[in-house]
Amino acid sequence: LAGELTQGWTEGQASGITYPVGTTRVSYRATDQYGNVSALCEFDITIVDNMDPVAVCQDIEVGVDFNCMATITPDDIDAGSADNCGIASLLISSDGVNFEEEVTFMTEDLTDPFVVVTLQVTDEYGNISICQSTVFIVDEIDPMVICQDDIIVPTEPGVCYGLVPNV
Repeated sequence: LAGELTQGWTEGQASGITYPVGTTRVSYRATDQYGNVSALCEFDITIVDNMDPVAVCQDIEVGVDFNCMATITPDDIDAGSADNCGIASLLISSDGVNFEEEVTFMTEDLTDPFVVVTLQVTDEYGNISICQSTVFIVDEIDPMVICQDDIIVPTEPGVCYGLVPNV
């Protein structure tokens, strides 16, 4: 005779509900209407995050400081990057290979004021995505002149002029 079975989860979560990323151990037993209990069935359910984050970049304009330098961070070019499980880090690179927490540009190093930088977005489970942004480096600081104090120069011996030193 076929009897009615009742099922009982003894450990872990029941089927039909969401599981977190990672491994959950599940233990299961079945009981029939007469109180007979099956052997314990155990198995692991592993949820893996293999979805890359979505990297979103924006082009920016950056002015140099009084030292003719400009430093940018990943937050400067990030335009709303996202991930289904959360972002662990944002890094930036000026060469597309070496990623750091900031990049510094100097105006004398720039042959072109338009520089392409790469944003690397890494999620909590190591999935990576990149995007590129153009950074326009501008120098809007007026030059500063430091004036020399007045100089008194004596005439040269035997002539009627003075030789002014390099100022």
